[in-house]
Amino acid sequence: MKSRINYIIKHVKLPLLGVAFMLLSGVAFGQNDKIARALEALKVENLDQAKVLIDEAAAHEQTSKLAHTWYYRGFIYNAIYKRDKNVKGPERGLSIEYFKQSLDIDPDGKYGANSKSSITNIARTFYNDCVIYLNAKDPENAHKSFEIYMDKIVIGNPTIDLNLKKIDVYLALGGMYTNLYELNKRTNSTYWGLAKKYFQMVLDLDPDNLNGNYNVGILYYNKAVNIINGTDYDIDLVALSDIQDTSIVLFKQSLPFMETALELEPANENTLIGLSGIYFALNEHDKSDAIKERLKKLKE
Repeated sequence: MKSRINYIIKHVKLPLLGVAFMLLSGVAFGQNDKIARALEALKVENLDQAKVLIDEAAAHEQTSKLAHTWYYRGFIYNAIYKRDKNVKGPERGLSIEYFKQSLDIDPDGKYGANSKSSITNIARTFYNDCVIYLNAKDPENAHKSFEIYMDKIVIGNPTIDLNLKKIDVYLALGGMYTNLYELNKRTNSTYWGLAKKYFQMVLDLDPDNLNGNYNVGILYYNKAVNIINGTDYDIDLVALSDIQDTSIVLFKQSLPFMETALELEPANENTLIGLSGIYFALNEHDKSDAIKERLKKLKE
């Protein structure tokens, strides 16, 4: 009996394993065939069919583990974005995620360099969107696009230095919110805080940035002047005293930024005019007169 059992194990079990292996190989072949068909559809620009096929391959347990599945999925989704030009659609962001998935599986493999390059190029389109929104005076969407750009560009280029772009964009956003505030200072008071936030973000990156220092100083300076100019002539003394105290605080907050701006650019007329007014408001008349003299000589 024992020998009969051994005979059955030897002559039955192995063929069953072989059959199972053949079945698995057939499944894998079918999924790889979908990748090949997706690429054929891509060649003839049938992108919708290519998307269906590559999505099915990416959802399968075996082909989802292959770097080239995700590389081609990223490529197809990016092609759909280019076709539709839908900047608010999901395809562009997903294409970056799929290229990243390919990198995660095999960072140094056949598709690694192309995946990084594709991620970098697609990320740049978000920066281009940011510039378009800035030109259209749409600071909210400009900020969103720039945040996405910064988040994605480092995937393809981890060592990239973004500080110069950050400074340019934050200065532009600060200036835009300043202009929105100036349109109606009563109803748009929130914009003053947003302008201050972006200019301060510039100074966090570069404390000696001329525009950052000047713009923060001018925000405080103009707010103080606006309060004074908006005061009614028949206001009672208590209210007038409160307004004067508030304006003095604002002038004091403006002073260090304007002084730094003058150090960075000693011949800037606007900075000299602002500093002269600040010193005068703070009862530092000697300093105010000295600035006026500098301004006079500059004009001569």
